Amino acid sequence: MFKKSLAAVAVLGAFAASSMAADVQLYGVVDYGMIYTNSVEKTEGKPDSNVDKFELNSGVNSGSRLGIKATEDLGNGYKVSFKLENGFEADDGEMSDNRLFGREASLSVSSSWGTLSAGRMGAISAAAGTYDFMALVDAFDGGDGDINGLVGTARMDNMLVYQSPKFAGLQMTAEYSFKNDNKADPDVGHEGHTDANRYAGFALTGEYGNFQAMAAYEQILKSDTVERGAENADAKIVTVGGNYNCGFATTFVSGQYFENIDNKTDGYALHVGAQIPVAAGTLTTGLYYNDKDNGADDSDYIGGSVKYEYPLSARTLVYSSIGYAEEDAGKTTTETTQAYFGLTHTF
Repeated sequence: MFKKSLAAVAVLGAFAASSMAADVQLYGVVDYGMIYTNSVEKTEGKPDSNVDKFELNSGVNSGSRLGIKATEDLGNGYKVSFKLENGFEADDGEMSDNRLFGREASLSVSSSWGTLSAGRMGAISAAAGTYDFMALVDAFDGGDGDINGLVGTARMDNMLVYQSPKFAGLQMTAEYSFKNDNKADPDVGHEGHTDANRYAGFALTGEYGNFQAMAAYEQILKSDTVERGAENADAKIVTVGGNYNCGFATTFVSGQYFENIDNKTDGYALHVGAQIPVAAGTLTTGLYYNDKDNGADDSDYIGGSVKYEYPLSARTLVYSSIGYAEEDAGKTTTETTQAYFGLTHTF
């Protein structure tokens, strides 16, 4: 019994020492919201389709997650860090996308030369993860629920990311995925080979006092295992925009040009928004517009949303939002109305 106690003390002591050395942190977010969605589809020559939904959902305002991260100082300006982040559905406990660390699983080495990261991470316009830059150009950082006119990428497997040090306010980030999704396409393509779907992205960000800006180019490199027709051409996204804190509000303006999104769809998108301090909380507003052409049909989308967040404490906030969007695609018009409220707790 005495030996077992000594062993337990030794293990705990070793864990405590390693934790202090590596600065290990456990963190997370639990988010619940009640959301109402009404979708009306109007098609010439057909009866209108009207669908109402009222649901209790997880991650309405911020994705529910549990994460572990740590940094170890190696000396001489070198550091090693990792981030393992699990996404889960707080309303039923299910693991998101059936991945243990689906939100992020990365290992990084940092020095005065910059940071090199490897693993599963969000791409430049994914509005998620360590290298999320949409927060610089979109007031809602990736739209407000179903109200979003910008296009974006996603989290990618097998990523290699280099981020430079800041120089005169500028910072460069380059990303490459050797194979975008091992889970969805386990038997399609080999990592780093043209028979796999891959990703490449480049972003230049700048910070000058109250002004922040971003210019980015992204490309989804499609597999060459099928005939290279229009539907299988590489997808491209160019995003330019920024935000400015003028004291009473932070304003956002951005624009995008894209090619071959969702199979041979080209077009452009625009966004203006603002984050305004109101009554100890934050009021976020935004408008979206995009024009898409897939060769057969041309569609126009316009949407807007207003959200208010109020902090009950340093770690808990309540939120509510209302938004509306309309998409006109030739003979069919779709109208979406959305309203939600909920609670977010971080730890």
